[in-house]
Amino acid sequence: IYSESWSLNEGATSTTIAGVFTSDSSQLADIFADVQKATGSRANPIKNSTFFVVGDLLQVVFEELGIITCPSWYAAESYMSGATDVYAHSQGTSVAQQSFLLVPDSVRSQINIQTFGGQSQANSSYWGVNNVVNTINAGDFVPYLSPVNWIRPGGTAPSELLNPNSVSQHHWDRYSDSITRF
Repeated sequence: IYSESWSLNEGATSTTIAGVFTSDSSQLADIFADVQKATGSRANPIKNSTFFVVGDLLQVVFEELGIITCPSWYAAESYMSGATDVYAHSQGTSVAQQSFLLVPDSVRSQINIQTFGGQSQANSSYWGVNNVVNTINAGDFVPYLSPVNWIRPGGTAPSELLNPNSVSQHHWDRYSDSITRF
């Protein structure tokens, strides 16, 4: 699926990847701004365009089938520029995992990733990344939707951080208080 790229920010050490069904302005105002504020780091936002809902649905299907989409290429480019602290929400976790296939082991081993209500769960031993924090709010159904997670190796890592005080919602604002600084 085609997606325009935003420019990489010089000196960025973090990469943010929002989920599907999130407008461009929300991607910048929400996860991108919140990560920069919580970590004090400069970040590269990976544009995960919505394509009028139909494109979002296609992206989900394609990524479930293992097809690498444009946002994954942009994420890999961000990691190669040194932005190896990754913060991914919802379908952004699938984008991140596909992007790990596009970078050499030397870069992948430097990646720290925190997932929030991930459509797929990160697993450090399987994906070869340095550090993983999977954050799931109590009652968030999205992490349990993908049957591919039930059979894909490395896609079923247990959550290392559970946010039991959260309202059972999936929206980013229910996760923003759980950002980890690597």
